[in-house]
Amino acid sequence: MLSIALLGHVDHGKSTLIGRLVYDTKSLPKERLEEIENVARALGQKLEFAHVVDALEEERLEQKTIEASQTFFRTKKREYVLIDVPGHKEYIKNMATGASFAKFGILIVDVTKGIEEQTKRHAFLAKLLGINNVIVVINKMDLVNYKKKKFNLVCKKVNELLEKLKLKKVACIPISAYYGDNVVKRSKKMDWYRGRTLVEVLDSLKEGEEKGKTTLVVQDNYDGLAFAYLIKGSLHVGQKLTCYPEKKVVRIEEILDGDKKVKRVDAPKAIAIKTNKKVKRGDVLSLSKLNTKSSFRTRLFCLDSKIIENKKYKLRLFTQEREAEVKKIESVVSLKDLKEKKAKHLKLGDIGIVKLRTNHKIVYSNFEEMRELARFVILNRKGQIIAGGVIF
Repeated sequence: MLSIALLGHVDHGKSTLIGRLVYDTKSLPKERLEEIENVARALGQKLEFAHVVDALEEERLEQKTIEASQTFFRTKKREYVLIDVPGHKEYIKNMATGASFAKFGILIVDVTKGIEEQTKRHAFLAKLLGINNVIVVINKMDLVNYKKKKFNLVCKKVNELLEKLKLKKVACIPISAYYGDNVVKRSKKMDWYRGRTLVEVLDSLKEGEEKGKTTLVVQDNYDGLAFAYLIKGSLHVGQKLTCYPEKKVVRIEEILDGDKKVKRVDAPKAIAIKTNKKVKRGDVLSLSKLNTKSSFRTRLFCLDSKIIENKKYKLRLFTQEREAEVKKIESVVSLKDLKEKKAKHLKLGDIGIVKLRTNHKIVYSNFEEMRELARFVILNRKGQIIAGGVIF
């Protein structure tokens, strides 16, 4: 199953596109279709494809997507999960949470409006979260009479944005999500377009090989058993791994998958293990060479409130928790021109280069090697997540 994040400014047609994909690939259960039709009827509306993903009644009434919702569909080649992330600025935290699970992105742009603030914000955040390959769809072509000139103009502007962010454009496709043009079926109204439909492009995507060697994080230790989560590779009895941050060598003596003893397990998997040396919560066991530092530079995305210089917060990376002080905010990216500027704090929606210092060393990896150990969250004193970041 391939995870795809659907990105773009509010009202550019994300929910309608997902609904069209699910409907035209015949991936919608009969009961679900009946439920959607009943709700639309109760609201005195005709069936809209956006209703397929706007599952909450509150969302339908307000006509906007609030939570990052997952929708599944299947082609002849494979299964997909589409992550529809909210476009409204006030729901940016939900957007970040949803997009973090995706391997590829679809950036949707309304041909009548072009690039808007949230288009830039979503594209920038996609890059921050490691979504490097993006399919661009220029939507609502029916509103410009399917004109090639309009499509080319907007596609050129989007290309310039992606180039600035160093994102790879997989394809740029003219579509009408409402009428289904070039989504699953090829459009007869745009015979000037010689490229593939959206589904054909999706089916052509290939996942790169997973980097990083066998790695597991320790969640707890109880009665001689260490409870851990295997995030990379495979683990077998007798295997020796380096335990960070102490950098001691640990041998795996026993593996429990549920209540069964096994000789080997593959990631991702929650397991219990017995080792020849004691390990504790926050330890990371790996065959990869990991970093252990207490001072590092990060790209930080502010999700709530403010991030202020010289203030202390809590940093959480998997089961590692440290007190972290913001030593310096080096710059903040302006989403108007994607240029960096000086600032003393980050506010909601800002993306900045920030230097952090923790009270104890933290174990992490380079993002390109193992993104699971490069991403972290920042919490305030109340334990609320107020920022997410990547160590680089």
